[in-house]
Amino acid sequence: WAYTFIEHLIAVEDGALYYVLGKALYLGEGYVSINTPAATPVTSPPPGYPALIAATMALWSSDMIAVRTANAGYLGGAIVLLFVLFSRLHGGRHLAFVATLAVVVNAHLLHKSMLMMSESSFLLFSTASLLLFTYLRAEETFRKPHIYLLLLGLVSTYHIRTMGIALVVAICLELICQRRWRYVAFISTGFVLSSLPWYLWGRSKGGNAYVGQLFSVDPYQPDLGSLGLGDLLPRVLENLQRYIYREIPDGLLYYVDRNWKAGVNTQDWIVGILLVSLATFGLHQLTSHRRLITFYLAATAGVLLLWPPVWVGTRFLQPAIPLLLLGATIGLFALGRRIVRAINEAWVFHPLMLLPVLCIYGPDVMHLRW
Repeated sequence: WAYTFIEHLIAVEDGALYYVLGKALYLGEGYVSINTPAATPVTSPPPGYPALIAATMALWSSDMIAVRTANAGYLGGAIVLLFVLFSRLHGGRHLAFVATLAVVVNAHLLHKSMLMMSESSFLLFSTASLLLFTYLRAEETFRKPHIYLLLLGLVSTYHIRTMGIALVVAICLELICQRRWRYVAFISTGFVLSSLPWYLWGRSKGGNAYVGQLFSVDPYQPDLGSLGLGDLLPRVLENLQRYIYREIPDGLLYYVDRNWKAGVNTQDWIVGILLVSLATFGLHQLTSHRRLITFYLAATAGVLLLWPPVWVGTRFLQPAIPLLLLGATIGLFALGRRIVRAINEAWVFHPLMLLPVLCIYGPDVMHLRW
């Protein structure tokens, strides 16, 4: 993180808005744009990350470097929790360590943690929520703090990024499948009541902007109106293809050409399909809470596939990147072990170890000199 950190201010519109809202909360002005004479009330983004910025200002400094450095703490905390979560999901620390190391050096997560953006704090609270769920006992008891901390984590995750609704849906579905009705009632009721103030605030100020953007033809051209039923399937298919051949390979390997107007070649499709297949195969090998992770990734994908295609890039995919890296790591190891056992020749395993290198440096494979 220190190696990738850039001291000068990077012009990112969302980061500037987060800082303005955080300072408004810190100064007691309310959730308003204090950079405008009218101090206009704001209905998006949600107040979670600005509240963390306000806390940083109150406890440390209002300097932008301090706010950005706090993100390193969120990312560091998320990495520690991810290692514990990976260990519990797969039952072994060795592959959990390798997958966590892949998260540590992921360029997208590092870059966003350097900015005044909400990705790192979202990863921290969402990972904490998933980890807390794994500690819930089979018997329903409200004497332990886990269920209360889980609700707090879910509410915090949602108020940091609206995408957190995918995690709430996933956990409620898992509890329903387990027939733990008291927990379902507690989580759903507590979440609705905790989210009601933010919903009422947005409604009183004209509605939540995210909902309108999600179902608009183009958020930058409001005159085009809302998405019709006939436009839904083409949007889903367009987003699905783009995530396979570009966003997922870029999110995991960070080598994709980011000229979004450039054409798509066969290699892009091959790499994307292989990565999706490998991650899916690896996640299928999870020994614990596999259904929960499936629900979470499916709910996240549901939101991403509905998102306006004018917003490209890996930012919306980033909550899923650690889990996809875990799946790819487990899948690569399991596939290699199966090949070795099938052929029953130990020497096959040595060239197989080149697979991670070939995957990472896929575009340069043709230039290798053996």
